Amino acid sequence: NKPTLNPIKRKYKERFLFIGRLAKEKNIEMIVDLFNCLKEYKLTIIGTGPLEEILKNKAKENINFKGQIVNRDLNKYFESNDVLMLTSTAEPWGLVIEEALFFGIPVIVSSNCGACVLINEGVNGYIIDLNNARSMRDIILNLNDKVYIKLLEGVEQFSINDKDIEQLKVYFA
Repeated sequence: NKPTLNPIKRKYKERFLFIGRLAKEKNIEMIVDLFNCLKEYKLTIIGTGPLEEILKNKAKENINFKGQIVNRDLNKYFESNDVLMLTSTAEPWGLVIEEALFFGIPVIVSSNCGACVLINEGVNGYIIDLNNARSMRDIILNLNDKVYIKLLEGVEQFSINDKDIEQLKVYFA
């Protein structure tokens, strides 16, 4: 049940996206703390949860909370941001990773997310070790137009449809 996709020409604008429940295990506090120090970068947060008020109170002006968004409207957020971030401390899969790749944006994901297996390091995103918080900061600071174009090309090579077919083969084998 995938939406129709009209590929868009992207330019790197230093805009990052988090979609998920605002709960401890999503490690969203780490992302907010980082973006509080990177004021020239923008972070959009979609979701609600028990940490919502705490996060809103500590967030600087470069961090924008959108609350809960219906699925059919998520595409405009994928299209208007450059990179999806999912830095969960524990995440069995992380469907939002597949959604980001489908909509053509690279991902920064923790090694604790099952869907990190979809990421080819430096090709369609980055896998971070949560024990090295500086690694995420370094990745963000090293992103530029040239690196971003390379990531977009890597995302373009990844086929969600091929992944889905392979997954179905496993279930029906």
